[in-house]
Amino acid sequence: LYRTPRIHKPFRGILLFLKKILISTLTFSSYKDHVGHSDYSDTVLLRYPSLAGNNKFLSSKKIIKLPPLKNLSCILPILNSVYGFDRLLLPESKAGYVVFFGQPLGELGVMDSQAELESVSAVANVVQSLGLNFLVKSHPVENKGKYSSLGFELLESDTPAELIFSNASNVKYVVSFYSTAALNVSEMLGIPAYFMFDCCGLNVDFPSLDGMTVLGSLDDETLRSEFSSN
Repeated sequence: LYRTPRIHKPFRGILLFLKKILISTLTFSSYKDHVGHSDYSDTVLLRYPSLAGNNKFLSSKKIIKLPPLKNLSCILPILNSVYGFDRLLLPESKAGYVVFFGQPLGELGVMDSQAELESVSAVANVVQSLGLNFLVKSHPVENKGKYSSLGFELLESDTPAELIFSNASNVKYVVSFYSTAALNVSEMLGIPAYFMFDCCGLNVDFPSLDGMTVLGSLDDETLRSEFSSN
């Protein structure tokens, strides 16, 4: 889900101007940036409009269906000029990375904050025991500090996650509760993705795609089997 918000704020630099031109050209909609505040949106871009269902928030919005991700490769050079993602943000590592895509679940009351962190820790412990690097890509609006006490390596960047990993060859898996960014990265780059929403009791509608696995449990044996099998 991407949003085209409408707010009244001063002009904020040439990068936002280029971003506005790019998205407006692709979607034929006006764009002003206001990350994380969807109440101001008048248009939403959805990969799977059918999943919107009877969502009251979306019922009042204009919905534009995004094209298949494989058809978006032609605009990557344009996105590169806007965001400057030609640099590799992940240090080279023979062991490889497992990247967890964070979400503001505790902050929004979607999930108990302690249970959220315990679930992430369960995955991190197994990943690290297998000799892999565990990296958190935090969500733009979540509290980054919640990961500090756990000692996780945190990747903070304003660049969309789909672009950060577009030139990273050392990412073995992506993991999330139900982040669509993780889904996009998996589909665009062919990286296996694991989702935790089901075993954490989160009732969400989520598309089923090749390359993704919905985890039924976060116990050590299950996770070790999954992350050792590929």
